[in-house]
Amino acid sequence: MLLAAALANPLFYPAALVVAAAGWVVYQRVFSPYAGIPGPFWASVTRFWYLRRVIAEDIHRCTKSLHQRYGPIVRIAPDEVSISDPAAMKQIYAVTGGFTKTDFYTAQTRISVSPRNDLVTERDEAVHAVRRRLVNRMFTMSSIMESEAHINRVTEAFFQALSEHATNSKTLDMAQWLRMYTMDIIGELFFGRMFGFIQERKDIGGYMAAIDAVAPHGMRVGVMSSWMRPFQMLLIPFSSQFLPGIRGFKALAAESKRYVEERVGMKTERRDMLGALLQIAEEHNPEFDLRDVHMEAYVAIFAGAETTATALRSTVYHLSRTPHARAKLQAEIDSAHRRGKLSPMITYGEAVELPYLDAVLKEAMRVQPPIAFTLPRHVPAGGRTICGRFSPAGSRVGISPYVLHYQKSVFGEDAEDFSPERWLGPDAARMDRYMFQFGYGSRSCLGKNLALAELYKLVPQIYRAFDVRLVDPTKEWKEQGSFFWKHSEIEVLLVKREVQ
Repeated sequence: MLLAAALANPLFYPAALVVAAAGWVVYQRVFSPYAGIPGPFWASVTRFWYLRRVIAEDIHRCTKSLHQRYGPIVRIAPDEVSISDPAAMKQIYAVTGGFTKTDFYTAQTRISVSPRNDLVTERDEAVHAVRRRLVNRMFTMSSIMESEAHINRVTEAFFQALSEHATNSKTLDMAQWLRMYTMDIIGELFFGRMFGFIQERKDIGGYMAAIDAVAPHGMRVGVMSSWMRPFQMLLIPFSSQFLPGIRGFKALAAESKRYVEERVGMKTERRDMLGALLQIAEEHNPEFDLRDVHMEAYVAIFAGAETTATALRSTVYHLSRTPHARAKLQAEIDSAHRRGKLSPMITYGEAVELPYLDAVLKEAMRVQPPIAFTLPRHVPAGGRTICGRFSPAGSRVGISPYVLHYQKSVFGEDAEDFSPERWLGPDAARMDRYMFQFGYGSRSCLGKNLALAELYKLVPQIYRAFDVRLVDPTKEWKEQGSFFWKHSEIEVLLVKREVQ
């Protein structure tokens, strides 16, 4: 009788909602396993705080600021914490650590070309280990170097475009051009031909715009609670950017699949990444078949092109704003050139002999690692003590490469500065152990050697041939941190150089 009367009262439901909300807040602030971990109040009671920062595309700066304020462990969601303690990196991401990827990865929005998961989003550690063993050999540096001539072909096309801009004194946005370069590298190596961004001098097919529209959506869905995700999907038809992005993704998927299928059965002497994938499929079918070739080649567009473009943009931008570092790098390149140590098309083997170049590239990847967010993991059975605090099994923890790379305890009191010289000192080896730009452990970046080959070959090639000058040295680049970085407004003027 009392229950019926209460239910009939129009104030019952709003009152019940208030009581439930209050109970939720009390639980999260007092009784939750995460209670007592410092962080923003709203982050402790709802994932909307995290989502808001992701939508604003400033989660990297925000997380860094929170750690500076609260210390090495910060609560960024009701059930997730961010860690900045360098010692925790090996604990969380070690091969034998037992920490596993969360459902953030399966929530990433991609137009799939295969029913199977790719190596990035595969959460089953056993499946991932088997598949990674199959493809590891094609990503060794010696295997990458078998494709060096194909990388050179893209570089030649790129330099032709740069030379035209220099001859005509035309400015260009290096953020966009370096991205087109890495996209065409992936096309050349994984699909047997450049996509044509450099040749057409534009975003052909709107593919890059499609990535910019869809990738942030995947990030937003990934940080939502699972019950929230269907509601996000309901908003897609009303998005002016997402629907065109989906169409662009589908077109890119269809184009990439067509390139792969054209190569199947073709007799060719060409040695590249696509050929290596097809060979693996031939030797290990059905464990790894043509569907996997489609998927891994397609995913390389995002995991390979976008991340390497970030490192290249960081290098060009920070050198342009650090004149003494640029002058020192060019002096090293010029000296090597005069001594006959550099070929007309600089090889990877020649470039790695340049110590200041090595320092510049490490520093560029330190201040701007390719991933902008925390890499979340589930704590394994039995729980773990991290930063002096016990985290129960199933807890979500993670480290942001961006936050870790600015830790003064590792990189010095001047960690906020771009300073390649830090890599020439006695602490270089110790610092290198905490570099997280390629991940760590069994989930470290499979394409690391390809990225390094592109970086070490292209950067000295650029700075031997050109002076790269910012049109407005006082203007900062525009950066947006989502799954990958989006940089723009690196407007430069190229001036040709002649090294005698």
